[in-house]
Amino acid sequence: MIARRSRLMWKSRALYAWCTAFILVPVMAVAQQKMYFSAPGVIDRAFLDGSNVETLVARSGSVPRVLELDLSANGLYWCDPVTLEIKRSTLFGQSEELLVAGRRFCGIALDSANDTMYWSNDLDGLFAPGIYRSSLGGANPVLVVPWDGRQINAVAVDTVHQKLYWTVVNGTPRLIRRSNVDGTGAEDVVQFFGQPAPVALAIDAEGDRLYWAAHDRSFFKGGEVGRSRLDGTQVEVLFQPVLAFGITLDVPHGHVYWTTIDQTIQRADLDGSNHVVMNLGINGLRGIAIDTRPAVKVPAASAWGLVALSLAIASAGTVLLRRKRRRACHAR
Repeated sequence: MIARRSRLMWKSRALYAWCTAFILVPVMAVAQQKMYFSAPGVIDRAFLDGSNVETLVARSGSVPRVLELDLSANGLYWCDPVTLEIKRSTLFGQSEELLVAGRRFCGIALDSANDTMYWSNDLDGLFAPGIYRSSLGGANPVLVVPWDGRQINAVAVDTVHQKLYWTVVNGTPRLIRRSNVDGTGAEDVVQFFGQPAPVALAIDAEGDRLYWAAHDRSFFKGGEVGRSRLDGTQVEVLFQPVLAFGITLDVPHGHVYWTTIDQTIQRADLDGSNHVVMNLGINGLRGIAIDTRPAVKVPAASAWGLVALSLAIASAGTVLLRRKRRRACHAR
């Protein structure tokens, strides 16, 4: 009996030591950054090189147009001019919420620190067109930039200088405009003559640069990726022609990304050098957003270690319970 009990206790202790080492010295894995992108009916994400594509949201009949990330709350936001909705979910596509509905949304921009979302409603909307401000949950919408007769499209916010930027995609010239975040002090920033119209914006506030994607909205041709200073000076065309649709920045790594309608996501350094093309084989790519947080090391094996530890504790508990029962029997 004593020998059998000793064997049980030895096995329990050995298992406990093994799984403890498994937790304290885990196999380390890298949690890589991700890019999020949309196409008709889906929102996907992948590693920054375009590999390991996974679908987060799939909705037949939807066309998620613009994506935004709230990294402080691990939230994914998107607007859909077809279903007339702004929605959000977790970064895994879970817990989907409807935030605002009933308008033809063409752009969204987030100021997470101030619980504020800006969104544009274009000329074809069911309600008064213009740019609205609301909470991140869509509550208390206020019209901050009224319609002036031209079609407002993309919108972006400079949270450092508290400026709001938006695009005008009809008339001559097409424009990028800006104002204070309350809509006052509106002014033209960049003018576009000819066919390309600016359809997406991205801001590097610290680097004093405004980026845009542009194309001919009537025939999906003849576009460009460009940039300027935030005040519209020093205009540069980084790529032309390119059917750019969405644009975003990974400033920590010095990259600008854009989607095209011909199945590619493209990347370059912020000055346009080192151009990379990633063909994902997905038609009609639209919005794009980057999780810019640095990669971190996580203990990938710790979950298995916890399972093993639980088993060891349970086994040790069984041995102790048996010993207690035997002592009770002897006492009788």
